[in-house]
Amino acid sequence: MTKKLKIEHYISANPFTDKVIEPEETGLLLANREDEKERIDYVITSASKGFPQNIAILGEIGMGKSSMLNYIQARCQIKTGIYFSRINVTEDTSEEILIKSLVKDLLDQARVGLGSSLIGMVDFGKKRQEKEIDKQIKGINVTKASQKQLGDPLLRIVSVSSQIIEEKGRPEDIFEVIQLLREVMKIIKKDVKTIAVLFDEGGYVAKEKSIALLQRMKLIFQNKPFMLCIGGSPTLFSEYGKIEQTFPNLFLHHNRLSLKPLDKQGIRELIQKRLALVRIKGKDVEPFSEKSIQTILDESSGNPRRIVGIAGYTLYLSRGKYGYIEPVTVLEASDSTLITLGGEAFDRLKKDLHEICLIIGKYPNSTFEQIRKYLSQITKSEISKSTLSPKINELQKLGYIEINQIGREKRCFLKSFLQKYYNQIIRE
Repeated sequence: MTKKLKIEHYISANPFTDKVIEPEETGLLLANREDEKERIDYVITSASKGFPQNIAILGEIGMGKSSMLNYIQARCQIKTGIYFSRINVTEDTSEEILIKSLVKDLLDQARVGLGSSLIGMVDFGKKRQEKEIDKQIKGINVTKASQKQLGDPLLRIVSVSSQIIEEKGRPEDIFEVIQLLREVMKIIKKDVKTIAVLFDEGGYVAKEKSIALLQRMKLIFQNKPFMLCIGGSPTLFSEYGKIEQTFPNLFLHHNRLSLKPLDKQGIRELIQKRLALVRIKGKDVEPFSEKSIQTILDESSGNPRRIVGIAGYTLYLSRGKYGYIEPVTVLEASDSTLITLGGEAFDRLKKDLHEICLIIGKYPNSTFEQIRKYLSQITKSEISKSTLSPKINELQKLGYIEINQIGREKRCFLKSFLQKYYNQIIRE
């Protein structure tokens, strides 16, 4: 059949998109993450019974952290007793954003329908707040007695939220909001076992200017009913520890899930799951040959984002061809894909780490001592071994470089996708 059909004859579309796997798709499309899913399922089940635990998803860029957080969200949605708030963290995330998100998301999930409108009342005067809340309550599908009970806690939520947003509140105010939200849910017959807060890109919070937020978060997430689910780089907890030493204590060691690269079987599974969505005929025909899958592994180092990018462009280049996709097409697709992803990865680095990567790109196989000398020449200041070593180790943990032991020396190489980007910018 492969000899008679062009690939575009039995694959109707290109399913290799760089969009994050949505919560409702995670059960179908996540590849080679069974151990992580099993652990998450156990934690979420415990949380639904009133025993929340904080959990972290750690991995280098493109390893699928956001998709795993979406899996957590999907599990929260089908368990009774769990309410959640999803916050995409940036450098500007503050207590104001945290409280607004909690109020909006929890009330919306409780089917009260007041989430956005309640937050919008923060700037109103008290009389107008009372009037607006009374009008909103009349539209809620609860008993008349419950409608009368709801007014006071909702008004108090607006009042306390105003204080937090205006930075006039106390550290205890956020707890008061939560207690009031729980009171609201009790009135409308909602049982709150756990409130899960999902933070994507948690590294943004590990900044010097975020220490107040970190300290407040620690106060919140060490207590029931809260549960923090956070995604970040492999160095996330060391970054937190530099700002707020006790914050990492919120996470049990076995609840820090480190995402590993996919192996050949994982890549095969990922490709097959994606293609199953768009296959129109040729049920038993797999367009990617075993050699092509091995080439994708070699080129991507098992990173899911790189795998999807390479496979997607490979499928496009092969759409009008007969038979199997061959390794030569994978290599063609890989070059342009990895140069783009390498550039994006370089742009995310802090200046000091960026300079080290440029040195390693220019002088592959360099020892720590050689890198130290090159860096000292560039910065025109003496760089000590004790200063350089942690930075090189951080780059390794982040997935930017490889460190090989050659004889008695450690030598450094850029990962292939970064080296390709470096070679490209040098040619330009």
